[in-house]
Amino acid sequence: MKMRRINVTITAALVLFFYLSLTTVAAQPIVEELTIEPGEPTTLSTITFTAVITSEDDIGEVRLIIEECKVGLCYLSSNESMDMIEDNTYQTQFTLTHADATYVKYHLEVESGGEWFSYDIVETNLTADTDNGLSNGENGGNGTPGFEIVIFLLAISIGVFIFKRKRL
Repeated sequence: MKMRRINVTITAALVLFFYLSLTTVAAQPIVEELTIEPGEPTTLSTITFTAVITSEDDIGEVRLIIEECKVGLCYLSSNESMDMIEDNTYQTQFTLTHADATYVKYHLEVESGGEWFSYDIVETNLTADTDNGLSNGENGGNGTPGFEIVIFLLAISIGVFIFKRKRL
């Protein structure tokens, strides 16, 4: 009876050993570095994301998942494919589209060895684009009078009306 129990245990251990040796387990790729350029992006700017990823298995695809957010609300996420620019280095550009966004959230998803691996979410604050893409001292006007002229004319009209009433 004791010998039979030992044989069953040995047989089970051998079956488990052969099963584990025949099945392959993909090793998780390592994201060595994930950088953004510019380091302090502004709203409505274009950001370049660069990732250095190493893996024991071939990397099939690298995706950047990015969301533009403001306090309490994130807009729909975008799923951007990253291109390999060098060995183990992947890059993509993303243009921000929401002027009221205050920060962006992003993370990587990497396909390696037939499996997808997801990485931690990173948040980066955005600074307001104070010149709205203008340079050389432009004020952003299109050369036509705006709402300011209506207020100016209304103030002059009220002033003339009050001045005429006092003269009578």
